[in-house]
Amino acid sequence: MILGAPAWVLPAALIAVVAFVAVIWSYRHPGANAGARRLAAGFKLAGVLVLLLCLVDPLVRNVRATPGANQLFVLFDDSASLGINDQGATEPRSEAVRALAADEAAWLLRAGQDFDVQRFAFDARVRPLDAAAELSFAGDESALAGALARLAQRGVGRPVAGIVLITDGIATDAFGDDFPWEDLPPVYPVVVGGTPRRDIGISRIDVSQTGFEESPVTLRVDVRTAGCEGEAVEVLLRGEGDEVLERRVITAAKGEQQEVRFHAPPEASGVHFYRIEARLVDVLPSAQPIRREATLDNNTRWAVADRGAGPYRVLYVSGKPNWEFKFLRRALAEDPEVELVGLLRIARRQPKFTFRAGLDRRNTLWNGFEDGDAEAAEQYDEPVFMRLGTRDEFELRGGFPRAAEDLFGYDAIIIDDLEAAFFTHDQMALVEEFVSKRGGGFLALGGERAFIGGGYDGTPLGDLMPVYLDAEVADAPSAGFVLRLTREGMLEPWVRLRATEDAERERTERMPPFLAINRVGGVKPGALVLIEALDGRGVVRPALAAQRFGRGRAAAMLVGDLWRWDLRRPDARESDLGTAWRQVLRWLVSDVPRRVDLTLERTPSSREVRLRAVLRDATFDAVHNAELTLEVQPPSGASFELDAAPSETEPGVWLAAFVPRASGPYRAVLRAFDEDGSDLGQDEAGWVSEPAADEFHRLTPNSALLAELAERTGGAVIPARKLESFAAGLARSAAPITEETLDPLWHKWWVLLIAVLCFCAEWGVRRFHGLP
Repeated sequence: MILGAPAWVLPAALIAVVAFVAVIWSYRHPGANAGARRLAAGFKLAGVLVLLLCLVDPLVRNVRATPGANQLFVLFDDSASLGINDQGATEPRSEAVRALAADEAAWLLRAGQDFDVQRFAFDARVRPLDAAAELSFAGDESALAGALARLAQRGVGRPVAGIVLITDGIATDAFGDDFPWEDLPPVYPVVVGGTPRRDIGISRIDVSQTGFEESPVTLRVDVRTAGCEGEAVEVLLRGEGDEVLERRVITAAKGEQQEVRFHAPPEASGVHFYRIEARLVDVLPSAQPIRREATLDNNTRWAVADRGAGPYRVLYVSGKPNWEFKFLRRALAEDPEVELVGLLRIARRQPKFTFRAGLDRRNTLWNGFEDGDAEAAEQYDEPVFMRLGTRDEFELRGGFPRAAEDLFGYDAIIIDDLEAAFFTHDQMALVEEFVSKRGGGFLALGGERAFIGGGYDGTPLGDLMPVYLDAEVADAPSAGFVLRLTREGMLEPWVRLRATEDAERERTERMPPFLAINRVGGVKPGALVLIEALDGRGVVRPALAAQRFGRGRAAAMLVGDLWRWDLRRPDARESDLGTAWRQVLRWLVSDVPRRVDLTLERTPSSREVRLRAVLRDATFDAVHNAELTLEVQPPSGASFELDAAPSETEPGVWLAAFVPRASGPYRAVLRAFDEDGSDLGQDEAGWVSEPAADEFHRLTPNSALLAELAERTGGAVIPARKLESFAAGLARSAAPITEETLDPLWHKWWVLLIAVLCFCAEWGVRRFHGLP
């Protein structure tokens, strides 16, 4: 504070002294109430001092925004969610927004006295707003994060004092990690809307897929109800052909979001779409349900599930014909998406008939030839194989594959009761590369010539297995073993066969005892023991262990006579062993990469869909030169091709982008050809675009999001009724361009009010106490 009339300081002081003496003299009566006299004198002196202070013209120094030098962005929500009516309201929320956006709005006129006010509207994108009549409230998106990011970019280098955001806060995008918070000025949200009318809506759908045979696709549907507590709500799961797959009926609860689960029936491989509907049970199509709900745009949603690009091919190699292959083959006969290719050795590499044992070790068929070299004769004693399930007469004709382009055509490999000497070192290294590079699955089964007994310690296949093979547990054999799931096994859907832990424990207790198990040195770090074997003495050993290995996965089933399980069935028509085999094989091939792989990515702040195609050759190296077609099948209308361009940073990767316009399910089909014209394969991906359902995923204003937005940017939530006073005081807040002002204190109305109140108080005290 400074003095505007310093020359009046001395006269004012003299007047103050005279006034003080006069007041003290006037209240000198000794007989009166001393306390009342002092109080009255104090009020009178205070009033005189306030008036004398005005003589020296005190000036208050203020800093405020320079009028017209700073910009104020005003952002209006123009999305369809503002078209709904709240309880007790005669007009939709949009009318309140339109009134705040009008040119004659008092708060805008007041803000325009200090700022360069620039108005914008947003739905899917942000645009300048010249007049309130341009607001249509028909946008099917509320890209709040995108709109604020666009204004933040627009305001870089400009004197922007803040952003007034008028919205219900129901955003269809999200504030990602790359959102430019540092460029955003203070945001002052104005929350529009209240409690909506009665409504039923599907707010969210989560799709999960497992190897659990009873529920390959699980859909978790969040149903939100408002204003219809106690009423029955029907939730339907429909297939692509509009057929009803499942039906659930729930009772609407007050202010709660309820979860409904559907287990979709097994489907073939590929992309599948499901449609979920929620509606009141007593509302029929002819009953005009739109009158009973705030909106119908959130009653239906689509879900997409990708069941993989089967059929998957599994190579089974066994050292001898056995029961395990019989039951495995029988189980996979019920799964059309898994093809089992068998390579069974029915005779080892040795002479089968020696008529004159001890005299000549050569095959007697070669007796009489002049070449008496035993080694030369022995090379014709080759093992004999049986091939089952091959595509043609050439597949596996030479035995186990020796080239990557032959072995990498399979998705998983199973070796059963086969010694390490069966493979060459190059073949074992190729299997290790099949898992680590190609990303395939590997399963080793127990038997007499498996694991330690097969001499795998120190070999590439031994490194691949999840158990140590360097030392065998030295203990006496037991009469039998029973199996039980570990805690990790209970958590893996492909290991469980029952829905609950108690049912699973009861199932394992009914299993027959097993007599053959391979003992190993222990389990490697990072591997999980999923099933344990317990003998009669209480000794526990691993029975099933698994681990990640490079891009693939490897497992070891140490039980050598698992087929006994199928000999004791509660129901002859159902086989738990068959179900277990199908789930294990599904787990082995579930994440195996394909030569042609199409994936998609959706950003939370945009409707754009980014497609990523990965092309690999027969050895799973990147394909640098290829021709591909990317066909997009929209919900309605003719299909069209999308251009894809090679990635500049990743070899073998092609990229494409697409912004869906229509609402519904989309499917993209990729077909790729090598530069020589050979077919690399094809893949497909699917997604759902539902802007209207996303817009109405909730109807209650998201006040929490707007409060967090204001707090993070240094703003504040402003009630709509206080907008005019906010506009008047905003100039005194922080702004990029400011000026300093000196305001005379005696120009303030409250200064005169203080003086008048002091004199009135002095008069009141005198009257109350009867002072002269």
